Amino acid sequence: MTEAAKRRGITLAAWQRDAFRAYLDDEARGEQMDRLEARLVATLNRVGRDTRLARNDTQMVIAMLDTFVRLFLLHTPPIPREAVRASAAAADERHEKYVRNFIATLQGDTGLIERLAAVFEGHDQDEATDE
Repeated sequence: MTEAAKRRGITLAAWQRDAFRAYLDDEARGEQMDRLEARLVATLNRVGRDTRLARNDTQMVIAMLDTFVRLFLLHTPPIPREAVRASAAAADERHEKYVRNFIATLQGDTGLIERLAAVFEGHDQDEATDE
C-alpha cells in the first residue's frame, strides 16, 4: 500500500481514503446496476406481455376477416351485366363511408371491440344498419 501511495505521490492515509471511496462507489454502482436490471426485466416482461396480446388480437382479426370473406363469397351471387354500373356506384359510396369510419377509428374514435359490443348490446342498431 505504501508503494502504491508513493507511486501516486500521496500519503498512505490519502491512498487508503481513496481506496475506501472507490470501494463504496463500486458498491453503490452495483446497487444501481441491480435496480436498473430489475427495471429492465420488468419492462421486457411488460413488452413481452403486450406483444402476446397484440399477436392474439391480430390472429382474432385475421380469423374474423377470413370468416367474413368466406361468408361473402358463399352468399353473394354474381351481379347481372345490366346492374354492374349501378352496383359499382353503390359500392363506391359504401366504400367511401367505410374508409371514413376506418380513419375515424384509427384517429381515436371508438375501437372495433367497443363498436361490436355496442351492436350486440343493441345501442348501435341504427348505425349498424346504415353501414
